[in-house]
Amino acid sequence: MPELPEVPANFESQWKLYGPRFEYAWRYFDFHAKQRTTMFNFFILFSGLLINACFLLIQQGHYFLLLSSSILGIVVTLIFVFLERRNEELVHLAEDILRAVETDLLFISFTRTIKWPKQRTWCGTMVENDPEKPLGILIRQDDDDKHNTRSKYQHGMWLPRVQLANGDVLPISWSETI
Repeated sequence: MPELPEVPANFESQWKLYGPRFEYAWRYFDFHAKQRTTMFNFFILFSGLLINACFLLIQQGHYFLLLSSSILGIVVTLIFVFLERRNEELVHLAEDILRAVETDLLFISFTRTIKWPKQRTWCGTMVENDPEKPLGILIRQDDDDKHNTRSKYQHGMWLPRVQLANGDVLPISWSETI
């Protein structure tokens, strides 16, 4: 087992300064990350209701109401996309502070040989190798970005795509009735 790095002599005095910063940033990050997930859950709920309404209106032949529901679905989708993007920006603000605390205090010179990247390929197989990697959540993400090994399954990439794809379903359902 590798030796742990020596704790800096001024760690305790630094932590008195960094501790409240870390706690503040973590609470901010936690709040907005949970808000992102909650907003997406509400989006799925509203989308399901609107899509069901569109199919019901198609069956009953209420094409003007169908058009109105489709437009409402597009507007709701755009609202949720903009809210999701704003929440993502707010999460990144907290990540910057957490990254600084990791880099400057918590994980100074803390690298290990680890099995990484524990990531799945598009086909679902797990890829592992044994490189020397810096530890720390955000430090590790930065290292993955630097070496182009970041996960293919990121929130910032998939949530907006699902939302926009859903926004496309509503006008398609309307256009098929014409």
